[in-house]
Amino acid sequence: MQQNAFTLWDPLEETAMVAAGSDPLRIDVFTSDSCMFCDDALDVARTAAQRLRLFSERVKVVEIDVKKKPWLIEKLDIVALPMTMIGNTRIIGLPTVQDIEHLAHRALLNPE
Repeated sequence: MQQNAFTLWDPLEETAMVAAGSDPLRIDVFTSDSCMFCDDALDVARTAAQRLRLFSERVKVVEIDVKKKPWLIEKLDIVALPMTMIGNTRIIGLPTVQDIEHLAHRALLNPE
C-alpha cells in the first residue's frame, strides 16, 4: 500500500526543507482559507509532484496553513500567499507546473 504523500509539516521538528539521502524533496505550499489562489497553487504543486514521481519517488507536497501556525509568517518572512518553497527557493503567487518542476529538478540535483 502506498503512503499518502500529502501530510502536515511541523517546521520545529525539521531544520532543512531538503535533506540529503533518501529523504523526500518537499514542495511546501503555504496557504490560508482566505487566500483566493491557494487551492490552485496546491493543485499545481500536486500535479507537478505526480509528474516528478515518474523520475523520483522522493517528492512530496506539504500544505502548511499559516492561520494554524501564524508565527511562521514572521519566521519565514511570508509577504503574500500562496507561497511555495522548494529547498530554500520560494515562489510567491500562483506558480506553473513548469516553475515547480524546474526548481524541484534543481533541488534534486543539488540538495545543498
